[in-house]
Amino acid sequence: MKYKKVHITLLIVFAGSVLVSANSGFSSKKISISYGDYFNGFGEHIGTDSLSDGKIYIAEKWKSLIVKNALKEGGRENILIAKSSSYEIPSIKILYECLDVLKRTKANGGLREEVSVLFTDGKITRGKTGPKPIFSQNVMIQEVSIPAFPDKKQDSDVEVVIHSHAIGSVIDIDRLYSISAFEKSKADQVTFHRFKMNIIVGHLGNAVVNPIGNTVHNKPLGIVIYYRKTWSKVGIRFSSIDRIIDYLQEDMVTVR
Repeated sequence: MKYKKVHITLLIVFAGSVLVSANSGFSSKKISISYGDYFNGFGEHIGTDSLSDGKIYIAEKWKSLIVKNALKEGGRENILIAKSSSYEIPSIKILYECLDVLKRTKANGGLREEVSVLFTDGKITRGKTGPKPIFSQNVMIQEVSIPAFPDKKQDSDVEVVIHSHAIGSVIDIDRLYSISAFEKSKADQVTFHRFKMNIIVGHLGNAVVNPIGNTVHNKPLGIVIYYRKTWSKVGIRFSSIDRIIDYLQEDMVTVR
């Protein structure tokens, strides 16, 4: 039997009735960040620059050795080479909240969406779990509502909005429904224009059907970061995020 791949429509709506405030899963333990730290795609530390900004970078694909050698040599020009060959990634607090969104998505069965909003003042508001998906005209539709902002906050006060895509998949008759974190729905595109940074939690690729008819997710779970300023996107595996946090924090806190 042949399976047709069908895209999922993800609808994000602003709804003031779904406000859920929660404390972050971020640990208050000391974070050992001083200079800018650089990592390869596997989350392995490859060097540090001399800038006391506490930023975190991940080298572009195939450029880890260039970044490592540039940082080893040091100097202003080499630091510029390292920066131009890397992506800046979010803070540990944001990475922890991505892990929490994944944890909540797993807990709800994997097909319902979760969402968190982090503000520039450090506060976090978590939305309610989205409803079960519905099927209409060969499309699986999933909804998640952005929570109402507390304290009269505006879009400009938002540092990042994190929401999950389904980490499970559904076969309905002869159709496979699956979506990855690299796929933006039309609703995503509208919502993403509102905020300077958006992150999707999910698989870094779509599910496939193997020869015996079973659905297989052979792509790892991770995050895809979307920056409004450049519309660039960066995908990072959760296994790499764990290693990055492990390196930067004195004691690794297991949140999954």
